[in-house]
Parts: sequence; C-alpha cells; structure tokens
Amino acid sequence: MKRAVLFLIALGASAHAKTNVVVTIQPYYSIIKNIAGDRAEVTRMVPVGASPETFSPAPADIKTLSRAQLVFMNGLGLDEWLTGVIKNSGTKAKVLEFGEVLKFKPILAEEHAGETEEEHHDEHGHEGTDPHIFLDASLMALAATRAGAELARVDPKNAAYYQQRAKAENQKLLKLHAELKSTLGQVKGQNIVTFHGAFNYFARAYGLKVAAAIEPFPGKEPSARYVTDVVKLIRSKKVKAVFAEPQLPETAAKTIAESAGVKLFVLDPEGSKLSSDYYGMMRYNRDTLLKALK
Repeated sequence: MKRAVLFLIALGASAHAKTNVVVTIQPYYSIIKNIAGDRAEVTRMVPVGASPETFSPAPADIKTLSRAQLVFMNGLGLDEWLTGVIKNSGTKAKVLEFGEVLKFKPILAEEHAGETEEEHHDEHGHEGTDPHIFLDASLMALAATRAGAELARVDPKNAAYYQQRAKAENQKLLKLHAELKSTLGQVKGQNIVTFHGAFNYFARAYGLKVAAAIEPFPGKEPSARYVTDVVKLIRSKKVKAVFAEPQLPETAAKTIAESAGVKLFVLDPEGSKLSSDYYGMMRYNRDTLLKALK
C-alpha cells in the first residue's frame, strides 16, 4: 500500500513537472520568460551585467543544461562557448540558434551599418556576421514567434498557451520597433562611436550610423594608433558623443571622449542593472541616444 501511494505521488509530480528551458543571454531570456509564463521554468546562463563574449561557464552550468529539454542561444559566435558545455552536460535538449533560423540581412563583423532598415530581412546569417541581431526589435519579434513554436513542440500539452503568448509578445515587440523608429527619427542619420561593434543592427533599424567601434573585439584594448585614428574620425565627422557599455571597462572610451572633446554616455547592448527587461533596455538606449545627440 505504501509503495502504491509513493508511486501515485511520484506520478502526479511528474505530470505537473515544468519543462526546463535554458537561455544564454538576458535579451532572449526576458522575451522567452514572458512566453513561457507559468508553464515552463526558464533559466538564464549569462548573469545580468556580464558580457557573453567574455563569459566563462561554471560547473553549475553543466548541471543546469543536463536538466534542460530546450535550449535557446544567439549563435553567430556570440555564445559559442555553449557548444562545449552542451557536450560535457550530456543533455538531449533541442538547441535552437536564433542566428541560424531567423531570416535577416547580415552585417559583417568588420563592417558598420550602412544599409536601410527595409533591406534587412532578406538573408540568413553566416560565418563572420555581427551577432547582435537582438538589438533590432523587429528581429526579436520573429524570435518570439519561433520560441513559441519550439516551446509548443517540446511541451505539446501547453502548445496553445505558448502560441497565444508568443503572438502577443510578437505584437508587443513590433509596437516597440515602431516606437523606436518614430522617436529616433529626431536624430536620424547621425554618426555614433560605440564601445564595440554591438549596435550595427540597432543603427540600421533606427536610422543611425556607426562611425567606429572603440574596441575591435570585446576585451581587446585598442592600440594607441587606433585611438588616435578614432579621435580624428570623431572630429572630422562631427560626432557628438562616445558610448561605453556597462558590461565592459570604460577606460578606452573615456580616454577617446576626453581627447576628442565630446561627452561620454553609456549604451546597454545586452542587459544590465540599467534596465529591468528587454523593453526597458531598448528604451533606455533610445533615451540615452536622444540625450546625447539632440
């Protein structure tokens, strides 16, 4: 009798167990958590305020992945460290890379945004592509739809729930996209100098131009010659401000801003204490740009 009771308890617990979902970075975590609601447990790997480019997984991350049924990552080299963690964890989870499944016109990592926003839904990403696609809210709307479909596939008993919430999230993101385009129209066409090449998709979507990035690669200090060249560029293009990032040291950005005689501001590409979620992060960046460029 006791064994039968324990079996029924275990069966009931299994029936009500939530689907375990792992997401690498805060922007996707913010959106996918909204879609998952109370039907799935969503865990973020990279802490808020940390950079995925410089993140080092811990042993606890292997354990987290071993329990997952579904994993969402950006791909395109941003969170490539996840591949090794997945292998070591032995997880059988479905892994979805947004950079591989979403349709968009890629920007090469060594380029800056120059195309119009209307051109950006034409192609798939490829090797050498700037990975920061999540800074275009219209691409995040596509990601929300795909995330809802994957959640529905992995957890079919809650499929309608996920699909309904994904549709609502998609519409909310498209409204955010339209809002950003409208308000940033006040500074359309202006040049900005960012800390690293994270804002190319943002710039293309919302009418700005990235004149230069201070660090060619995250965590790699620019040479003295490169700093001199950037200062000259700021002066020649009449750039109004330089932008650091909360995830990385601002020393080089501060040096360049002071040398060029312009103000230093902070833009947030991946989520930090400056904002509570993806929507807050994007609006914070919009407000900072308006303050710096108007």
